[in-house]
Amino acid sequence: MNPMQLLQTFMGKGGNPMQFVMEAIGVNKNPMFDNLIKMAQKGDNKGVETFARNYFKGQRKRL
Repeated sequence: MNPMQLLQTFMGKGGNPMQFVMEAIGVNKNPMFDNLIKMAQKGDNKGVETFARNYFKGQRKRL
């Protein structure tokens, strides 16, 4: 299952994106993801969207 399918499944069960990200990242000590969590907790939707776009753009370049 790819990440988008996983997110769609989670959202279909009434979950919210912030909860999904928090659970997916868990206790990861990566500063990049720590920053993402802080943006989500502050309600910075634009920042989270920009992060996701850049992150997945980088993932495509590796494939």
